[in-house]
Amino acid sequence: MKIVVSEWLKKSKKTNYYSLATLILIKFSIRKEGLFIFKEVRRKDRELNIAKAIEVRYNPPSAEEYISLRLKTGMGTKDLSKAEIALKNSLFIVSLWDKGKLIGFGRIVGDQGITYVVSDIMVDPGYQRKGIGKMIMKEIDFYLEKNTDQYAYVCLIANKPADKLYSQFGFEYVDPKSCGMKRKQSKVNKSL
Repeated sequence: MKIVVSEWLKKSKKTNYYSLATLILIKFSIRKEGLFIFKEVRRKDRELNIAKAIEVRYNPPSAEEYISLRLKTGMGTKDLSKAEIALKNSLFIVSLWDKGKLIGFGRIVGDQGITYVVSDIMVDPGYQRKGIGKMIMKEIDFYLEKNTDQYAYVCLIANKPADKLYSQFGFEYVDPKSCGMKRKQSKVNKSL
């Protein structure tokens, strides 16, 4: 099969680096002519074209843009002034933009020593299933590799099916010894 694949690549104009790097992920199918074709390469090439047009920024979007993306992705709204504080106090932010429009976001919060929480991973629904979430996680992973050691506690709460994405970057389920928990916020603090 390797011979057939290499022969197809020689004949194909799709021999860019990105296509070759996806060989491990490729599923083959046989056409009536008996040739092997790449279904996954076509998808990955589309992702590459989208990725070329995406601008990656490491500074926070406006609180309004952040809240707007939260609403588009179904993550709910937040108070504008609290969102401004949260964005300002993040350890690391990555935002992805397409022609000036915020389409992806992720951040890390924590104490810069022991605890790091990956939070707010969001991709505009019109850009989902195109590798944008993976781009965000690669940036977050790079930050963590550079800024943490083996004693750091790095965690996140995953919504399904995003847990499959996070597992590609070294995140594992903590059960049965541990479980994720969230404090129920029931009263409104009017002094804030």
